Amino acid sequence: MIRWWRSTRYHRAAGTGSDTDALQTDVMRFMSILGLCLMAVFALVQSLPMHEAGPVQHEPERTQLHADIATQQERAQVLKAELQRLLLLIEQADAEKVEKDRALSDAELQLTEVVDRTAQAQAEQQRLTSEVKRLQQRLERGHNDLTSLQQAADDKAQSLRVLEQRLNLETRKLDDIRQKAREVKLKQAEEQRRQAIHVRQRQLEEQKQKQAAVRLEEERQKQAAADQQERAAKILQARVTPAPIVEEQTRQPAKKGFTLRFASDEALQRQVAAGSVSLYAMADKQSWRLSLPHGRPVFTDAALPGWFHEMAASTVPLEYARQLEIAVAPRARGAVVWGVQLPPATKRDIASLTRGRQGGELVIASNGRVSLAPE
Repeated sequence: MIRWWRSTRYHRAAGTGSDTDALQTDVMRFMSILGLCLMAVFALVQSLPMHEAGPVQHEPERTQLHADIATQQERAQVLKAELQRLLLLIEQADAEKVEKDRALSDAELQLTEVVDRTAQAQAEQQRLTSEVKRLQQRLERGHNDLTSLQQAADDKAQSLRVLEQRLNLETRKLDDIRQKAREVKLKQAEEQRRQAIHVRQRQLEEQKQKQAAVRLEEERQKQAAADQQERAAKILQARVTPAPIVEEQTRQPAKKGFTLRFASDEALQRQVAAGSVSLYAMADKQSWRLSLPHGRPVFTDAALPGWFHEMAASTVPLEYARQLEIAVAPRARGAVVWGVQLPPATKRDIASLTRGRQGGELVIASNGRVSLAPE
């Protein structure tokens, strides 16, 4: 379309130049004819005599001649006016030709710029087309790679599911082994605890017998001293007054208290592991708290508890006492006091059972409920 428009403009410009040349040719022809006519008229006029020397011409011929002359003069005026008009047209045509030549130059410049832009656009289009093709190829390769990766991921997921199933099976087996080992360990601990309790009870019996003998000797000595003081007082009183005064001494019965223990070592261990019960060992203003990582007793330093229920040392599992001696015995110089912090439900049971009673043995079951042991 651009080439056709350009060739059309060239044809138009050529046509315009041909019309101007034809017009100029016509004007030149007209001027030549006019010149010939004027030359004929001037020759005819000059050939006329200024004075009549010959025979007098006829009047009609003269009149006709004058009429022809007047007609030729009028035609000459018309031709002169037409010549002026044609010259003006020629000037206008020249001006239009110059303007059209300028417009044609501008159009040629614009056409060249448009052709250059078109060539650049075509080159850019070809580059973009090549780029799009490369991107499509890369996209296809990426899609193929993604498909391969997805297939590999599916295969790995299947393998992972198989491994998870195997792991779950091995975990169940390991849990069974651990459970059996825990049961064996608990049985061994129970047997050791029974033996330790038996030994402890025998030691306590021996200690009680020794303490009873010591207390009996102390009471005997106190009684002898009291008898001696009484005899001295009687002698002194006998010297002062003849009427003896007998003082009766009454002893207040000792108040019976409550003891706290767990139904079994397993009950204490289960509640400590669950976190519902905290077991503390205290000595010399120091405190250690029991924890059971992986079922093994471990004592760590802790702040002194704000409140606790004291436990008799004989009711503490022997394994815990041994572990405490291994861990903190070098730092503890005084007697060890055992205490537990109980959950609110257990404390409410204890308050309910001790209300209105003077003493007794409180037993905490594995579920945290408290009962009063029969006397």
